[in-house]
Amino acid sequence: MAGKDFDYTFTGKFSEDLRSLIIDSGGLLLRAFYPLKDNALEIRIRPYYKRRTDAQNRYIWGVVIPCIRAWMKETTGQTPPTAEAIYVFLRVHVCEQEPVIEMILGQEVVVIKGKHFSQMSTVEFSDAIDGKIIPYYDEKGCVIPLPKGNNTLNDFAKDE
Repeated sequence: MAGKDFDYTFTGKFSEDLRSLIIDSGGLLLRAFYPLKDNALEIRIRPYYKRRTDAQNRYIWGVVIPCIRAWMKETTGQTPPTAEAIYVFLRVHVCEQEPVIEMILGQEVVVIKGKHFSQMSTVEFSDAIDGKIIPYYDEKGCVIPLPKGNNTLNDFAKDE
């Protein structure tokens, strides 16, 4: 009998007649599932939602924001804003998310309505990068390289 903590998450889809599950890379899981062959199982089914990847996180914090900061320093000669300030600028001014003022214990707090980049699906994140951020900065003469490798600034510097 498999241990109490045995837990696998996998992707798949129903067969055409909805009588079977077709598991992606199912052959690889046969060995792992073997200890469960005679056990009752709890099976949870939910729609697959692909979250933004670690590579996308490294891309925005390790490439996009550093490129914008370097471009700002180069074009203005001034110390650029912090990475966090640029992140907020991207959300509010480039991706057009709405800042609102909320009251907490009698104090005004600015909250941005909309998803943080870390909360976006891969599709939403790609739409923000490809459809808004890169065109916005291209227009101003700031070239942001497209994602590749591990999405760190070193990946892009190697090619130059």
